[in-house]
Parts: sequence; structure tokens; C-alpha cells
Amino acid sequence: MERVINLSKIFSFLRLFRDRRIKCNILVVVVYSVIVVLILLSQHQRDVGKVYSYTAADVSYPLIKFPPNITSSLVIATVDERFISVGIPWATLIEWDVNPTAEKKITILTKALSPAYARIGGTAADFVNFNDLEKKPKPFQRRTIFEINRKHLDRINQIAEKASWQVLFTLSSLKRSKNGSWDPSNPLRIVKYAADRGYKFGWELGNGK
Repeated sequence: MERVINLSKIFSFLRLFRDRRIKCNILVVVVYSVIVVLILLSQHQRDVGKVYSYTAADVSYPLIKFPPNITSSLVIATVDERFISVGIPWATLIEWDVNPTAEKKITILTKALSPAYARIGGTAADFVNFNDLEKKPKPFQRRTIFEINRKHLDRINQIAEKASWQVLFTLSSLKRSKNGSWDPSNPLRIVKYAADRGYKFGWELGNGK
């Protein structure tokens, strides 16, 4: 029995020694790894210092002056005095029904832009149909006929005269005869009415871009 006990102690001692040896080996590996990492980081830092520790090249250039030489007596190009112009779509004209106080303010603002062209156009211009009867036009819808009457033309002229604008009126180019050619009959009625009333309108065919 005593011999068995002694053998057990020996085996326990050997197992303990073996565990300590494993732990020591692990500790040695960890310490060695830390040392290697520190050495690599130190070397990398020195390499970075070598890369960025340089003096920038002198790339400055002498200042060159170009004194302007403007000859005010020489005209290169002439701009029309009405180069500041406005575009008024039909939706705005139809809704331009305001009280006298607001009308006076609008007149002051529009007159400040003169001299100018006032282009009457927009999408609805290609679908305008002039009707001599003074009936209320139907609301404009895309690809449908948009009825206007003499009151609308009178209103355009009134706004333009108060603002000292030159009207540029867009005539529809989509009215076609059966053979596909342009039908000028209705646009010509607009032109005739404006001429009979003495309105100094300019004319544009089609709502071009």
C-alpha cells in the first residue's frame, strides 16, 4: 500500500511539472511575440520618419501683372435696350384679375423693367383659338383647345402700355388643314384684330424653345 501511495505522489509531481512547463512555454511565446511586435512598430516609425522628413521644393513663381487697357471709345458690340425681357404664360394672364390697389403696385414693378419685350406664350400658346365672342374661356388643359377673346388681347395691350413693354405674341403653329399644311385662318384673326385696334404687337409662330 505504501508503494502505491508513493507512486501516486510521483505521478502527481510529474503532472504538475508538465503543466508548469506548458505554462512557461506559453509565457515565453507571448513575451517573444510582444517583443517582435514592438521591434516592428519601432522600425515602421523610423521608416515613416525617413519618408516624411524632407524639405518641400520651392515652387513659387514670380508675380506677373497684366494691366488692363480699356478703350472706351471703341464699341465692340451693341446690346438691345430691351435685353431684359419677361415671359408671360396664358395661365398668368387669365388669373391677372386684381383689385385697383394691387394693379397699381404691379404697374410700378413692371414699369421698372422697361424697356423690355413681353413674350406672350407658354404651352397654351400652341392651343389658343381666338373667338370674337366675349365668352369666358374654359380652363386650359394640355392637348385641348384654349379659347381666348378680344378682352384678352385688350388686356395684354393695356398691361404692355402701362409698363412700356413691346409685346411679342406667340401664334399657334399646330392648326392644320386636312392635307397637313398650316392653317393660318385663326391666327390671322388675332393679327387683324390687333392691327385694327392699333396694338403694336410683334409676332412669333409656334411655342419654340
